Amino acid sequence: MWRKPTLVDQTRVDVSLSPPLRCPATLTSLITADGASDSDDDGLSFFSDSLLSIFDHVQPIHGEPSQLHTYTPPPSAPNQLPLVVRIPPQEKTLLYAHYVWNAGIKLADRIALGEVDVKGKIVLEMGAGTGIPAFMSAREGAAKVVVSDYDDPSLVLNLQRNIPLALPSPLHQSLTHAVGFTWGSSPAPLLSLSPPGYSLILLADTLWFSEGHDALLSSLVALLSHDDPTARIEIVAGFHSGRETVRAFLRKAEENDLVMEGEWDEVMFDGKRRKWGWDVEEGLLDEEPIAERNRSVVEAYLIKTYDHSRKFQGATLTSHDPFIRDEILTSFCSASLHPFMLLKVFISSGFLTDNTHGQLIEPRIAGALAYLEDQLGEQEYFMGKEPGRPDFMISLPIDGIVQRGGEGLLGPRMKAWRERVLEREGWKKALEKPGVPYDLTFGKK
Repeated sequence: MWRKPTLVDQTRVDVSLSPPLRCPATLTSLITADGASDSDDDGLSFFSDSLLSIFDHVQPIHGEPSQLHTYTPPPSAPNQLPLVVRIPPQEKTLLYAHYVWNAGIKLADRIALGEVDVKGKIVLEMGAGTGIPAFMSAREGAAKVVVSDYDDPSLVLNLQRNIPLALPSPLHQSLTHAVGFTWGSSPAPLLSLSPPGYSLILLADTLWFSEGHDALLSSLVALLSHDDPTARIEIVAGFHSGRETVRAFLRKAEENDLVMEGEWDEVMFDGKRRKWGWDVEEGLLDEEPIAERNRSVVEAYLIKTYDHSRKFQGATLTSHDPFIRDEILTSFCSASLHPFMLLKVFISSGFLTDNTHGQLIEPRIAGALAYLEDQLGEQEYFMGKEPGRPDFMISLPIDGIVQRGGEGLLGPRMKAWRERVLEREGWKKALEKPGVPYDLTFGKK
């Protein structure tokens, strides 16, 4: 018969897909490094018994400190080879890394099943513990894997030793690195292994402690690749500190241009699924019984973009952050293209000589339009499939140049872009409005 374990007397139990349970930093005064309390009561045992009574019989832990643990992929996974790791010692009790948690197992399952595509990606797992999701990424075809946890020698050493233990293949070992990293600190140690950042960041139940959100988010923003438009943060998170804690993280994430993408699902311990946010829709919020909400995790991912719907992030933009690209193009329009158009107005109106136009202005306009031709590339609009702020700003000086005889300066891509702009229903309706006509040939001789 199974019995509830305490964090001092560990007993292996049957567990569900409920989230990890880790000790907040505010409890450090109650717990010493070796797990003993300064008081008459054992702080760990007291804390553990109190919380485990909340969880009823549903426990989120596997294994025992310093012992080997074997992860087996789901039966439907293409590769059924088990993966062996050693669980960290119980030296850093406050980090609660000395277990295998169900959120990490669920994330590893998703990688094994191909639900999280790691092939060819540069992958980082933060708060890794044993590193099972990261090691599964290496095995499933990632180009490079960095497994990271708090910058403590015992944790980092355990991760380093887990690399050959989990990955017998020399090739997989050569692609995998273990690095200690404290959230909110300089990202240099991690970026040294991947200067452009990481195309996939894995987080398994790292959202439980709201006071750590700011540090985590600052690191995510610094470490997520700006060069890869498909870069994302894959999350499996539990609700043991309340659904509102997860929502609070998502609100802060949005403020940092990290936004929810795709369908977010909750996965129950019995395998059933339900849509994330169901409790808000039904008006329950956090009135759900604690024992019930700890029977599930939420799984989905975040992307980095200032455009929440990804409407303006073009598929061919492989070397630009979309927000920076927007700023560059609109600034170029204001500071360069628009002044060139005004100079053309002055010239065609007789304020400047035609010789000045041919020798000075015409080459500069041609150079600016060639730059825009290159920046447009194969996209329909400058920010993707839909017009964005740069398209609206660029259209005015382009119209001025064309209406004053400069159509021949446009390349084929810019000509096609302008035709798309003129054919938009919104553009046509604007021209139909009464008032001053849209004529930029004023003063032309």
